[in-house]
Order: sequence, then C-alpha cells, then structure tokens
Amino acid sequence: MGLFGSSYHGLCKKGIREFESGNIEGATDLFLKAIALDNREPRAFGWLGQCYMAAGDPIRGVPSQADAHAYLELAIRAFDEGIARESDANIKANLWWEKGRALRMLGRDDAEALREADRASPNFVKERQGRLLGTLEQVMSDVARKRDT
Repeated sequence: MGLFGSSYHGLCKKGIREFESGNIEGATDLFLKAIALDNREPRAFGWLGQCYMAAGDPIRGVPSQADAHAYLELAIRAFDEGIARESDANIKANLWWEKGRALRMLGRDDAEALREADRASPNFVKERQGRLLGTLEQVMSDVARKRDT
C-alpha cells in the first residue's frame, strides 16, 4: 500500500469505493482505520454511519432484529461523532438527516434531527424532501411506462 493509500484521506477514498461496490464490511474496516489515524476528522465518521445503516437495513438480510438494532445504534453514534466534528453547514445538515433516517429505521422520533439539519443549513429538509419526491415520481413514471409497453 502506498503512502497516500494509508493516509486518512486515502483510507476514506478506498472506503467509499468499497461502500459503493457493496462491500460494507470492507468499507467499515477502512473507515475504522481512518478514524484510528485521525479521530478529529468528521468524514470517516459519516461514512461509518452509512456502513452501519446499510448493515442494519432489514432489506439487506441482517441475521436478526437484535443485530439490525445494534447496527443502527452504532450508526447513530457515528453520525453524532461526525456532527460534533463537522464545520461545513451542509455536510453537518446531511449528517443530521442521516441520523434522522437511522432513528426512523429504529421506529424513533426524528423531529429533533430534522430541526437540527435545518438549523445547520436553513431549508435543508424541505430541499431534501423535494429531491426525494422528484426521484419517487420519476421511478413511478418509469414503472408505469414499462407496464404500458
């Protein structure tokens, strides 16, 4: 492994590639290594939270509800660590949003997380919800088009 590959940012880049390719376990390991190198940086914490959310997603076939719950709790803690370290308002708002998603997956109230997202970056939640609605409408349109052909 080259010098850059073992740096904090190199480990994060590799972790993101692993996450995007579906290797959640490999990505988790890389983000944990990045945090071990520099636990003052927020980026790896946010991605680690994403890894734990993916590991706790019942759609991905988590072995048990208790395991899913434990992963989602870890995700919330990782997002909290990222939030505490992040200085960029939009990234901080996104971390709050993701924490809210993890809370919803656990059946908990996400109102505080959404308020904090908007406090970090005004109108963040409304804009994110608008993008999600647009994506949903596109998917529904695509499904209807395929059904009708």
